[in-house]
Amino acid sequence: MDENTIFISSHVKLPANTTSQKVYEFLAVAVEVNIHTGVIMKTDLSLITTLSKDFISRVVCGYNMNDGAGGLIESLEQHYHGFAKRAIQTAFGLIFKEYEGILTKNDSNHKA
Repeated sequence: MDENTIFISSHVKLPANTTSQKVYEFLAVAVEVNIHTGVIMKTDLSLITTLSKDFISRVVCGYNMNDGAGGLIESLEQHYHGFAKRAIQTAFGLIFKEYEGILTKNDSNHKA
């Protein structure tokens, strides 16, 4: 295990009548983040096609979470045009909220 990384996940309901929704119902998204730099090292999500998963991974990996959710959400808006776009953006927004909570908790622990 890499002591420098953390795992964060989220899930959201997929849009009706999509292939992924027929199989999964919910979209699960997970990221491995370097806690010292904020850079997303790996990502995985529950989409049907390998191409979709690989494409999202290429968009997301390397992004610095310390730069905020806006840049990543905008990048997904510009580059990903699949039916699950809004669900993916929402799931990553939730991951950013969780990450901010982790940073806040870590700051509190270091001050105590």
